[in-house]
Amino acid sequence: MSNIDYIAIYLESQGEVEGATGWTLVKDFMPGSPATMVGLYENSGLPPEVGFPLRYPDFQVKVRAKASAAGASAAKAKLESIYGVLHDNGSGGVVNATLATSHFYCYVKAASDMITLGRDEQNRMQYVQNYNTAINE
Repeated sequence: MSNIDYIAIYLESQGEVEGATGWTLVKDFMPGSPATMVGLYENSGLPPEVGFPLRYPDFQVKVRAKASAAGASAAKAKLESIYGVLHDNGSGGVVNATLATSHFYCYVKAASDMITLGRDEQNRMQYVQNYNTAINE
């Protein structure tokens, strides 16, 4: 499994996506529907350590919702909520935690603030936030 697979499992276990949340989770590609969606994308990250099982893969969280002011607000709120469960802000986040029973995450931290991507082809606002990780395998 990849880094975003573990992050996906974690976000679902935290009640951020899937189930009764109304937020569909996808990886590496956002299809045209449904409107309310969270996407996870792998980014490059730093090179792994030499002589230690430590990797630094990065990823991006992308959100969108219905083409309305309420949809844009909902997408921003969802990205903020995901930030709250991923980034170590002193009161939560992923720090020294095993995700999906097998990968030890030293940390997950935001590498950017929320970035507005503008509207997609169906006039839905899109927002992203980038994250860094350190994984001890």
